[in-house]
Amino acid sequence: MSQRLPVNIKLVSIWDDEQIEQDYKGELYQKGSIVYVRYTEQDEQGGMTRTVVKLSEREIKIMRRGEIESEQTFVLHHKRKGHHRTPAGTLPIVTDTRSMRLEQQNGRWTAAWSYILYVADEPAGTFNLKLNIQEEAI
Repeated sequence: MSQRLPVNIKLVSIWDDEQIEQDYKGELYQKGSIVYVRYTEQDEQGGMTRTVVKLSEREIKIMRRGEIESEQTFVLHHKRKGHHRTPAGTLPIVTDTRSMRLEQQNGRWTAAWSYILYVADEPAGTFNLKLNIQEEAI
């Protein structure tokens, strides 16, 4: 499937005891066995960040460009280096992925993973993310 499909996206993020749910409209396309989801985030000041999530059986990768620039890679039971760019500079980050699953069924994709985030070699917390992607009804 190389065509781009409009999708509704729900991202649920749990960090310690805080849960945040965000909804986006985006598009999904597939190249071979890899699924790409693209959407735009807008912050309270009107800044825009384009986000691409690459989903495969063994790896999830999040690439963000715009007001926020970051790259995170998640591979089950592995640590992966990334970065998070702020106006003050670039912070090195590492993700240590503890669990990960990806499911696809009837126009719906679900990716769920948990990881420990390290910022500048210091643990910043354990995160649990769930990304629900549903094809828009036409």
